[in-house]
Amino acid sequence: MKDASSSGSADDGALLADGKKLEDLRNALESGKDQHQIDAMKKVIGYIAKGRNASALFPNIVKLVASSQPELKKLVYVYLERYAEEQQDLALLSISTFQRGLKDHNQLIRGCALRVMSSIRLPIISPILLQGISEASTDMSPYVRKTAAHAIPKLASIDPTTRDQLIEIISRLLGDRAPLVAGSAVLAYLRVCSDRVDLLHKNYRKLCQMLIDVDEWGQLRFLEVLTRYARTQFTAPKAGKLDFDHQLLLTACQPLLLSRNAAVVLKVVVTCQELGTDEDISKTIGPLMALASGDRRETKFVALEHVYRLACSSPHLVSPYLKNFTIFWAEPEQTALLKIKILTKLAVGSPGTAHQVNRELETISFWDKEKLATEAVRSLGEIATVPELTQTTLVKLMTLINDKRENVSGEAVVSIQKLIQINPERNEAVIKKLARLFIRETAGTSNAKCSILWLVGEYANLIPKVAPDVLRVAAKAFIKEVDEVKMHTLTLAAKMSVQKEIPEQVALASTYVFNLARYDQSYDLRDRARFLKNLIFGQSELSKFAKDILTAEKPFPKKIESDERFRCGTMSSSLGIEARMYSALPDYALEASPSSLRELPKPIKTVQAKTTSSKKTSKSVSSSESESESESESESEDISGPDDESQSESESDSCSESESSKSEEELSEESAFVNTAITNAANDLAADKLADPKNQPVEIKEDISDTEATPVANIFISKDMKISRDLSPEPKSTVSSISD
Repeated sequence: MKDASSSGSADDGALLADGKKLEDLRNALESGKDQHQIDAMKKVIGYIAKGRNASALFPNIVKLVASSQPELKKLVYVYLERYAEEQQDLALLSISTFQRGLKDHNQLIRGCALRVMSSIRLPIISPILLQGISEASTDMSPYVRKTAAHAIPKLASIDPTTRDQLIEIISRLLGDRAPLVAGSAVLAYLRVCSDRVDLLHKNYRKLCQMLIDVDEWGQLRFLEVLTRYARTQFTAPKAGKLDFDHQLLLTACQPLLLSRNAAVVLKVVVTCQELGTDEDISKTIGPLMALASGDRRETKFVALEHVYRLACSSPHLVSPYLKNFTIFWAEPEQTALLKIKILTKLAVGSPGTAHQVNRELETISFWDKEKLATEAVRSLGEIATVPELTQTTLVKLMTLINDKRENVSGEAVVSIQKLIQINPERNEAVIKKLARLFIRETAGTSNAKCSILWLVGEYANLIPKVAPDVLRVAAKAFIKEVDEVKMHTLTLAAKMSVQKEIPEQVALASTYVFNLARYDQSYDLRDRARFLKNLIFGQSELSKFAKDILTAEKPFPKKIESDERFRCGTMSSSLGIEARMYSALPDYALEASPSSLRELPKPIKTVQAKTTSSKKTSKSVSSSESESESESESESEDISGPDDESQSESESDSCSESESSKSEEELSEESAFVNTAITNAANDLAADKLADPKNQPVEIKEDISDTEATPVANIFISKDMKISRDLSPEPKSTVSSISD
């Protein structure tokens, strides 16, 4: 009979719509058969990949963590990594099994065990986790060391008191030469101790050289860390001159422009903009334009944001690619709007492209996509601020003020109002035309009405016959208008009241407007009405300067070139607000740090004296014995005298004469025989185990040569019974000796 825990419940329905399947999975996990359990675990992992909740099976699966099957254990670790943080109490029951997994011979099991332990976010296991990370950081497997680097930020968030020990581990991992480990080590450094610049000094050049070998996501962390390091350790580029290590980073970045990962390419572009010269930035334009012309909509939009920031600062670098920003009908609205902004910056920054951009924007202004058309008209107004383009663009804007679309015509009026401020006397006819547009009540949008009222009030002396009619129409529709239009109407009435000759109708209309504003629902409007009435009709000293205050010359409005509050390529830059975990780029150092900080200490070279074999074929057996003893670092002294040497020389001569007469076949047979004898002698000596500890290492040396140089086999038997063999060419010799 099945217990209540194995029956389907309402919560279990989150995993599968059919409760019978869930029951089958539980039975398979409890069956005790490895293959059934593996098949069930594969199904569970598949459900998790589809986004279904499989936490109901946690008690059944956690029991399998002690399985001896590697394949099953891997699947169990994948599941536990996903749900260990949610089911911490049950996961703690298997903590001893995870510790044994850290000693497993399989590197995947060791890595998975550490990953699951770091997923149990409880301070109580921080000592165990710290010990596991410390041991894994020195593991022979790069995969395990990488897992240790990933676990470091998790432990730092669980127990901040372990920060000092973790920094020591990070310092060791930063010096790892495995590219698989380096990316994770840099990520751990960035999240735990990004302020410890001293950890990067000795590893800076190595990291630059490894940049091309690290995985794609590790390259992003590399570029982030190295960029911050370069900004704090090097001075700003002057006349194209860069420090050697500064140039090393920029040179290492160049190959990454060919990366298949768009994020890496964009990060390289940002790095060159933040660290490089114009020459370095120009090398990134081609890959950046390739991304901006791609098919992926998200990547294209982000790349265009980079191009827009670049067009604001260096339009001459982007202007050769003007055709890449042609706007198509089927493009997404946000992409098309961004292209319009880029075209505007190019027209203002590179006047040679202005006429082509004007034709493009004029065409878009007639599209039936109202938002794009409105943005095109706004861009035409911005381009018209260039003195050489003002009159030609103003004519195009005047044709748009009669457009049937209110937003388009209203934006045209706003743009014209800004242009008139440049030279109002020359554009008197334009002001009259706009005033008549207001009188006929054809100015659709509130922005257009506000612009016309401002122009009439500012330049009322240029149109003395039209201004009173504008005030009359505005006062008549005062109650129906929005607060912005009411505010401009009140300002117009105040400006008309301070003129030298005030017609009676103007005075009555002004009084009427002030009385309406006094009792309006908007407290801002009521406050403005009281201020202006006391300023104009009051008896204070300030009233004497009312005309100067209201009709003073207004500066021409300047548009912000670009929002550079945030780093390009960040989420904060895209959203326009500071996102969580945003970190500003540090300023350049006032004085560059010494290059010696980034130089590795030179290793101490130990010269070992090596004695060569006999230099002449006439050396004696005793001299070869003394040479073998010196190579094995024997402490015995050479007691052979002159008589022995002369005797050995005579024996050597006789041996050489006898051996030279042998044929090649006999030499080859003798060589094979001696090799066999050497092997047997070595095995016999190894079996004796050298009972006397004072016995010195034994060298068995064989020198056999024929007409060509024959290798010499050197077999060394050390005190710990390790046998090694070395082959090295020797000059011709016919002496075969065994020394012990």
